[in-house]
Amino acid sequence: MKKQEQIIRFQWETQLQYDYRVETGKVIKNAGVILGNLEKVQKQDPKEIIIINEFNKLNNRLNNLIVPELYTEIHDYLTKCMNNYYKASEKLVNGLKTKDSALAIQAGQLIKKGTCFMEISKLEIFEIVQQQEENLNKK
Repeated sequence: MKKQEQIIRFQWETQLQYDYRVETGKVIKNAGVILGNLEKVQKQDPKEIIIINEFNKLNNRLNNLIVPELYTEIHDYLTKCMNNYYKASEKLVNGLKTKDSALAIQAGQLIKKGTCFMEISKLEIFEIVQQQEENLNKK
């Protein structure tokens, strides 16, 4: 059985901020797992590919979160990330179904774009945490 990673709640953090950070962490981790399995998608029957559904679930999960004011900018980046991943999954599956390599190339570009938004969101959250910790230590 895999050990669950504990995410600490910072002293300055409200319960809503903590819950948001935990849930978005899960979304980010799940997106990484899906992206890590893309090689397998190319070998599957296009009718059986569930990648679109998986990214749609993550998108819905992200869109249903209550976003604390502190994290609104991060949420925008994460939303852009998931939207790009979802569009990429659609293009990839359609490209496989129709054997259209141009769609696969477009999917790759959308994945890269989504990953850029993901990295920005990670950097932003680390900066917020660092700033909040510094503010707390000044008191």
